[in-house]
Amino acid sequence: MKKTGVIFIALLSCGFLISVFAAEAVSAALKQTSNKAETGYSSQAEGQSLKKWQLKEEDEKVQKALDVFKNKGKSLRNKKVWIIDKQNGEKKILIEYSQSGKGSGLVFTPEEDFVIYTRSDSEGSSVVYWKDLSSGSQYSVSNAAGFNFVECSKNKRYVVIEKDLQGKKSYYLYDLKGQKVRDLTAPFTAEDMKKAVCY
Repeated sequence: MKKTGVIFIALLSCGFLISVFAAEAVSAALKQTSNKAETGYSSQAEGQSLKKWQLKEEDEKVQKALDVFKNKGKSLRNKKVWIIDKQNGEKKILIEYSQSGKGSGLVFTPEEDFVIYTRSDSEGSSVVYWKDLSSGSQYSVSNAAGFNFVECSKNKRYVVIEKDLQGKKSYYLYDLKGQKVRDLTAPFTAEDMKKAVCY
């Protein structure tokens, strides 16, 4: 009987210690998450140092899991970030963009009045978007393999869309108002691209 009582007390003690360790682990995890949330701001976008904006990732673990489930286990590799005004801290626009692949990430124009990015649609195809951060107007081109931003002057700024049609690359020139300007001859280097667009 005494031996049984000792074992019972020992088990209770072990259970108590496990509960304490578990509580400490949860507390540490919550603290780490809280610290991450407080310091989760960035003024960088794909190597660009931003003067007007800060970026803050939107943490939606449950929604990401649902998206993967809806797409039969295939992650769309999209990421959501808030673009926040540095002056007043206002959350301006929520952007969802692709994290991997050609032309992925966020690209801001030098004036930081437009942001350009790609996003995977429900079929896994890439769509190039560019958004006016002043008006909120948004433009897009579907089935794009990538993009480049070319600035000839302040009044001549363009998005070059790359498409891969049956293994053959094609390039199309759009202005920042979403209007197609013309087709471009391919292939060419980045330097040739600027010449083709600006001259």
